[in-house]
Amino acid sequence: MVGLTLVLLALVRRLRRASADPEFRLLAMMTAALLVVGTAFYANVEGWSVLDALYFSVITLATVGYGDLAPVTPAGKIFTMGYLLLGIGVIVAFADRLMRSRHAEHQSPGAQRGETTGKAQAGRIWVLMGHGSRRRLAVRERFGRRRKRAEPLASSSAGVAPDGSSTGGNGRPLL
Repeated sequence: MVGLTLVLLALVRRLRRASADPEFRLLAMMTAALLVVGTAFYANVEGWSVLDALYFSVITLATVGYGDLAPVTPAGKIFTMGYLLLGIGVIVAFADRLMRSRHAEHQSPGAQRGETTGKAQAGRIWVLMGHGSRRRLAVRERFGRRRKRAEPLASSSAGVAPDGSSTGGNGRPLL
């Protein structure tokens, strides 16, 4: 019971933090509108109780589909196909935005703006995100210029015969 309470409190905090984002608010309103429209439709067309209609709307958009309720009228079946196609996209966008709000506090300002290169510091460990020239630039910014290439350990003539062919390091030519 304590674990459930902690999870619910974390969800409420996350929802409160995400509600500052206008895109999140729009997606939340679209999700609520989808549930209201679905509930009203199924209650009126299929003749279900409001609770059954809301239940079916939620499990349909969550793609659970227990199978205990199903539309039987042609209008209900057609509506459900469109409802699924539209609703799943809205629900996925809503969940995505909720998760982004959770991770935004752990990202650098560049990553929050959608840049492909960001830096996050956890203690003394640096995580560099990105690829190509942007990643190299981030590495140089953090760690300074490139190091000079390592000098060879042996003299440059080691392993080379007087005629320029390779040797095994003992002066004898390789086969």
